[in-house]
Formats: sequence, structure tokens, C-alpha cells
Amino acid sequence: MIRRPDGTSLVVNDIIANVRHPDRLGAQVMARLMGFGVKGPQMPWVGEKMFVKDHAAVAAALRAWAAEPGLARIVVSHGDVITNRPREVLERIASDVGH
Repeated sequence: MIRRPDGTSLVVNDIIANVRHPDRLGAQVMARLMGFGVKGPQMPWVGEKMFVKDHAAVAAALRAWAAEPGLARIVVSHGDVITNRPREVLERIASDVGH
């Protein structure tokens, strides 16, 4: 969490992706196959399979981050910064974890 006067930024790594505009055919194919958030922010299935051992704990962490006062944006490693309704994005992804 990075707290600034203009709002709080949540910086995540591979747990959330938002690759809405993949360049070139190879990137488009890979982004879609690996679930890198082409249609909207999501947890890539490959990251979930490789890194998530406790789905309930991850969902709880996402919900706790969603409750952070002043949350203005989510900075992801892959794709665009999420500024549109970041709380709702985290809640939706938390609901999808493990499904």
C-alpha cells in the first residue's frame, strides 16, 4: 500500500492482471490463453495454479484490501493500472478465487 494525498495505491504482482490491449498476435494469444485480463482485471489462472495454496486466505486478503480507506488504484505487473472501481474489482476477484 502506498498512501498519498490523492489516494491509496495497492501494488500487486502476478495475482491480478489487466492486459486490456496486448500488442501483436503473440501477446494477444498468450494473454487470452493464460487469463491475463483481456476482458477486464482478473487473477490469471496460471498464477492461481502455481502460487495460490490457500484460496480462502487469498480471498480474505483481497477483501481486506478492498476495505482500505482511500483506495484509488491497483498497480499490476501485467497491464494497465486499475482506476475504475478498484474496490469492486477486488471483491469480484475474491469471489472468483478457487472457482
